[in-house]
Amino acid sequence: SSAPPRTRVALEPRQTAVLREGWARVVPQEASSLASLTFALKPAEGAREAVQQALYKAADPSSASYGEWLGWDAIKKLSPPAPGADAAVRAWLAAEAPSTECVARGVSRNFLQCSLDPVEASALLGVRFELHADEAGRTAWRAEEGSAPYTVPVHVADALDFVGGVHRLPPCSREATTLAAGTSAGKSSNNGLHFLNTPEVIRKAYNVGSAKGGAAANNSQAVAQFLGQKFLPTDLVEFFTLFGLRFEHDLAVHKKVGPAEGIAGVEASLDIEYIMSTGNKIPTTFWATGGLHEQQEPFLEWLQAVEETDQPPLIFSVSYGDDESSLDPAYMRSVDAELAKLGLAGITVLFASGDSGAGCMDAPSGSGEVLSPSFPASSPHVLAVGGTQWQAAGQGYAGDYISGGGFSNEFVAGPWQHTAVQQFLATSTSLPDASKFNNTGRAYPDVSAFSESYPVVTDLIPTLVGGTSAACPTFAGVLGLVNDARLAAGQSSLGLVAPLLYKNAAALADVTKGCNAGCGSSPEEGSEIGFCAMAGW
Repeated sequence: SSAPPRTRVALEPRQTAVLREGWARVVPQEASSLASLTFALKPAEGAREAVQQALYKAADPSSASYGEWLGWDAIKKLSPPAPGADAAVRAWLAAEAPSTECVARGVSRNFLQCSLDPVEASALLGVRFELHADEAGRTAWRAEEGSAPYTVPVHVADALDFVGGVHRLPPCSREATTLAAGTSAGKSSNNGLHFLNTPEVIRKAYNVGSAKGGAAANNSQAVAQFLGQKFLPTDLVEFFTLFGLRFEHDLAVHKKVGPAEGIAGVEASLDIEYIMSTGNKIPTTFWATGGLHEQQEPFLEWLQAVEETDQPPLIFSVSYGDDESSLDPAYMRSVDAELAKLGLAGITVLFASGDSGAGCMDAPSGSGEVLSPSFPASSPHVLAVGGTQWQAAGQGYAGDYISGGGFSNEFVAGPWQHTAVQQFLATSTSLPDASKFNNTGRAYPDVSAFSESYPVVTDLIPTLVGGTSAACPTFAGVLGLVNDARLAAGQSSLGLVAPLLYKNAAALADVTKGCNAGCGSSPEEGSEIGFCAMAGW
């Protein structure tokens, strides 16, 4: 006899509820506390392809349409939800969870952000919701640890990509690495010549010189923060008093977005202090997402909020990420599609590539270990920023072993990458075993900057930090200066900048030395190497 037809289906079968480090289950103190779920509607057939085609045409420096970015209204027309998807999900919610209140979010109105009773949410998705809190006191309703993937009725599954706010807890420790004196990301510094990568050292190393922004009134840049942190204005003043004596700079941010709550943190201070050091005199926004009682997934919230802003910052530096293996493909594809929309709007998004080298995980087959790429750095629609370190005097710099980098298991490379990556694969003499990585995937990082020995002021105390979360705002500020010159000359913003950089690689210093870590603890302790830099990539 044939099997009975399925009545429910798992949208994210690979995603299970895992209690992120720093979070714990707590007993709700308020009976009225609501869960917040984000229902991601399926796009209309061909919508994502249409956005990508328009983006790649506008981002290709050899195209006659280069730099012709689109406004939000035009992007909305290119990328509507699937016909009937919104109505189908709302009808299901009205029947099964009548107390639910929803708001359509995002430029395409393809996210339904809904507040509902946790008991109704449990019945709706077939998982038990529990309240969780982190060390900073932030709270969020999520499925109980170890629960099976959530499910939805078959007829609703045709309208949905995924449901956010069920499994993924906000990050609480994607923090810059705090260093002891004389160390770099936990290892001995290579030399004492450039012990501190101060703004002055960085500006000299990257030929920024006396450049400054401010020539274009419509220029802007931002750092995005998801850790429930804030920076203190007094720290910014103290930082520039100590380290900003030889170049012009502002002493305050142009704008703050998001909750005022939060604690002063090293990551937040690092981001804002260094994007304003290399992107000096450019109006800068500190964009915080996810307060102490933020129920939604903060990364999705940030994307939606940017798309709903008339004139968002033209550059975002983001130090945030998760292993691809910990996320479901449906979620990553949907996030990647939103990142493509930001690029098409003329916004440049940079992500730190992570501080775990090439990463390492147990092979899905159960046999041995394989390398583990990081998302969203692995998205082809962002500029991924890796890390470098100083070499002995006169020998320049090399890739830092902590620098995240490798090949995506979920995304293919953009066409602008093909030549450089194929040359790398064909000529490298130290590749990991072919069984450990996907050599047809999107390769990252795209660029790099120093990732060691950054002095940062937090709570008026100078601290030495490192990691690619230092490199990312540093590179972002440099691109902010490029944007300033372009806009002042009547040209467009950089938008998706990777095609331009790959086409003009000679404009950048080629890092040809250094390897990142592979499986194992660290190179000093005998781990395998991941990938080694060479001419071209």
